[in-house]
Amino acid sequence: MFQTGAAFVHDTAVLGPASPVLGKRFRLALAPSFGDLRVLTTVVDYRRYYMPVRPFTLAIRTEAVARTGPDANDTRLLPLIWYVRDYVRGFDAVANVELRAPLLGILHRDVRYGALPVEALTFGDCGRFWMPGVATGAFQNRTMCSAGAGARINAAGLIFEFDAVRPFGSYSDGWRLGINFQPGF
Repeated sequence: MFQTGAAFVHDTAVLGPASPVLGKRFRLALAPSFGDLRVLTTVVDYRRYYMPVRPFTLAIRTEAVARTGPDANDTRLLPLIWYVRDYVRGFDAVANVELRAPLLGILHRDVRYGALPVEALTFGDCGRFWMPGVATGAFQNRTMCSAGAGARINAAGLIFEFDAVRPFGSYSDGWRLGINFQPGF
């Protein structure tokens, strides 16, 4: 297979030490693949960052990912969800809301990060998936959601996120500890 791609990206986000604090980002990406299989992967990603009261940032993200084309349902392709990382903590998916603030800033009502920037956060994540059934070929429809709280730490430019995550619904098996090595969305 041969894959190409192009994207339109707009970014006015103002970055803090561990994640964006103000502004917005959006991206429209198209990635056609040719060869034994012909598919088009489309991604629409929108993110918005508000600071309603200092030092708190309300971050909202929604993303839609679709694979279309004559071979989009071919069983030789991995399910598309396997390409989407850490969007619903405890699962993988496509919509998030976070309330976050610098830990020292919560105590001082100012935007302060200190020598070791630590960002406290609470979140709610949700995603809806349409996947072809293995046996039937018919599409299965799933919604997955989770919520929790955690912290991001900027250690010399490396961002670590530690979360306590509670998945909801039939996929839930209690609380989980999530550890990520990435900046906030």
